[in-house]
Amino acid sequence: MVHRLKLEIDFDTKQLGRILGAISKSGSEPEVNIAFGLRDREAVCALLLEDATKNARRKAEIPVKASGVVIGKLISVNYSWTELELLSFTDCYRGNHDHNYAKSVEIDIEPDDVKVSDSVTFIWEII
Repeated sequence: MVHRLKLEIDFDTKQLGRILGAISKSGSEPEVNIAFGLRDREAVCALLLEDATKNARRKAEIPVKASGVVIGKLISVNYSWTELELLSFTDCYRGNHDHNYAKSVEIDIEPDDVKVSDSVTFIWEII
C-alpha cells in the first residue's frame, strides 16, 4: 500500500529532526524524500526572466557590432511559460537504508543550491 504526504515547513532543522524522528519510530518502513524549495517562486522567476532578457541583448550585440550593423527594434519574444522546478533535493533518509539516522532531534543538513534555467527567444531588427 502506498500513501503520499507532502509536508511544507519553514527551514528549521530541529523541527525537521523531530518529524524524521517520529517517522523513524513509527514501526513502518517509509521512504522519505526531502526537497527544499523557495518561498517566493514568482520573484525568483521574474528575476530569472529579467536576467535572461539582459543577457540575450548583451550577447546579441557582440556579433551585431562585429558585423558593422546595429540592433533595431525588438520584433518578437517567444517564451514558453512552463512551470520551473525550483527545488533542491536532499537524500538524507530513505526507507530501510538507515532507520537510526533521523532519530536525533539535531540534524546537520544544508540544502544544495537551487539550479534552474529557462529560455527565451528574442528577434531584433538589424539596421
